[in-house]
Amino acid sequence: MEKRLITLFQLICACSSILFIVLSCLIIMRESRPAWKNVQAEYKRIALSMSENEQQREALKHTRKRIHQLLLDDLQRIDRCMTCHAGVENPHFVEQPLPHKTHSADILQQHSVEQFGCTICHGGQGQAVDSKQAHARHEKIQWPQPLLAKEHIQSSCGQCHLTIFSNSKALEGTKIFQRGFEIFAKEGCLGCHKARGVGGSVGPDLTEQGEKTKHEYSFANIAGEHTISNWLYEHFKDPEMVSPGSDMLGLKLDDDDLHALVTFTMGMNKPDIPFEYFSIATLNEFKGVRGTLAGETIYHMACSACHGKNGEGKNYEDFETGVAAIGNQDFLAVASIDLLEFTLLNGRGRRQMAAWTPRFSGLHDQEIHNTAVFVKNRRLINSSWDQVAMTKGIAERGKMLYEQNCHVCHGDDGDAAHIISISHPDFLAVATDAFLYQTICDGRANCAMPGWGAFTSHDMADVISYVRTWQTTPGRRGVYDASNGNSTNGEQLYHYRCSRCHGTYGQGDSGPALINKDLLAAASDFYLSEMITKGRHNTAMFGWIKDVASKDKLSNEQVADIIIFLRQSAAQPKEFIYAGSNLGVAETGAKLFQQHCITCHGPNGAGTKAPALNNQELLNAGSNGYLFATIALGRKNSAMPAWGHGDETHVKLMIQERYDVVAFLRKWQTVVIKINRTL
Repeated sequence: MEKRLITLFQLICACSSILFIVLSCLIIMRESRPAWKNVQAEYKRIALSMSENEQQREALKHTRKRIHQLLLDDLQRIDRCMTCHAGVENPHFVEQPLPHKTHSADILQQHSVEQFGCTICHGGQGQAVDSKQAHARHEKIQWPQPLLAKEHIQSSCGQCHLTIFSNSKALEGTKIFQRGFEIFAKEGCLGCHKARGVGGSVGPDLTEQGEKTKHEYSFANIAGEHTISNWLYEHFKDPEMVSPGSDMLGLKLDDDDLHALVTFTMGMNKPDIPFEYFSIATLNEFKGVRGTLAGETIYHMACSACHGKNGEGKNYEDFETGVAAIGNQDFLAVASIDLLEFTLLNGRGRRQMAAWTPRFSGLHDQEIHNTAVFVKNRRLINSSWDQVAMTKGIAERGKMLYEQNCHVCHGDDGDAAHIISISHPDFLAVATDAFLYQTICDGRANCAMPGWGAFTSHDMADVISYVRTWQTTPGRRGVYDASNGNSTNGEQLYHYRCSRCHGTYGQGDSGPALINKDLLAAASDFYLSEMITKGRHNTAMFGWIKDVASKDKLSNEQVADIIIFLRQSAAQPKEFIYAGSNLGVAETGAKLFQQHCITCHGPNGAGTKAPALNNQELLNAGSNGYLFATIALGRKNSAMPAWGHGDETHVKLMIQERYDVVAFLRKWQTVVIKINRTL
């Protein structure tokens, strides 16, 4: 038995020895003739066939097969790609197949192989000399940065040259990458993601998205290739499928655009390499140094994903929580730039609208303002004063337009209760046609007067002609210059003489708002001086020269002081949006709200099928005039009816009833929030 075991052991040792010898021979044979040597032999053969003289041929014959290695200390890389790709700098190899082919385009003129190597742009494992290991595309090869596919190679340009917020010249040969940037810039990606310090914080920061390796992605729900490019492609198409629980909506793009966006995203990078490799504009963006962005740019980059490319928003029927249609013309007619800017800076509590204050968003105060102005300027204006001035209005047609649009607030004769009388003879005597036009066209910010930009020039001329039929006294025209007034004196005079009716901050109380940009843009110094000195008879506004005792009369200099104070105050950034006068009865408004509003807005105003009205940010942004105008005019193409007109399914609310509802809504306001500027 023992002898048999010894014999078996000897047999096993012999077989193992033979196997070891065979494997060793195979290894020696493979290493003595690795694949890269064959590639170099092929390159040598092609080069010899193309050589033009004997000297070149002799030089090629004596070329030794060897590993070509680049030590790139600045880039912390070792590249051996030239071992197989010997022809990349040879201009005679343009028509040869890979791996011998000359490098495409003229990129090597600015990016020499000696300075940049290969893998900084192409990816892959630079130290390998076996194509399978070097390209690292096989699933079982775990190198972190596989070779980039040809269709995504332009992404590598982004890591040194990409500028997101600067108008840099597009790099030649990066058409796909540039198309990806265009898509990124119009799809509102920064609404949820930050990039280089700018954007939202709902999703991950994209500044170094292209630096992520394959191992940082989960491919559990990816059916196709387990590559970064395919992960991004599938994620953009269906985020919820690839990343369960994701709030991101799928992008409705064709395949070419999806691949372009993938290329761009892979190029968003911040590699740890010397600054000499970056463009100046890219370095500045990394440091947070950039120019001021236009409002249109910010809207498309950060707002359009939720609010829509044209401000169409998202309705409450198709989405769990709707998004305001800020491109709706009825909204733009009543929303002030102040309201828009406040909302951008403070957001909406318990809603999807985040606060875009500079310390959170990376945007500057001026950029917030630019965005608010851009949104407001999407309001259609179908008229111009030059055209109106040359048009003879038809009062009969103006009356029809008035009854259809203006009667709802101004009443039959332009003298409705609690509304500024536009038929008062003292008003019409000093109000020029240009003043009337500008007031009708632009409205009054934070007041109940919307802008009627939809009126054509003929419509405007007709309405003005009709309003003029109420004028019973001759017009008063003149020149008054308040530019030499003293604002400090004017502030004191305003406080003691005017604030009782017009509000401490000029926001309006029993009298109209005076510190109002739209009013002061339309009103000349002469108009204001006439209103102050002569007043309006049969109203609380008496003339401060004509109707008061001598000791209380205002001099011409003091009138100028008040006017210059009003103008300078209106030009200053607002600290708060003041609600303005409130003439309603909250208890009556509560009953009206229960009868007409709770179906959509909820019994407590929390918003179920419509915006939340019991919201501190909304109530601080929206003045009483804004709320009144919204109730009166409603919103076309939405579920909000025009309660000032009524229809088959909604009753008409009288002017006082609308004020009552506003008074009830204002009761919900419990805090006063500043406009959150950093300046």
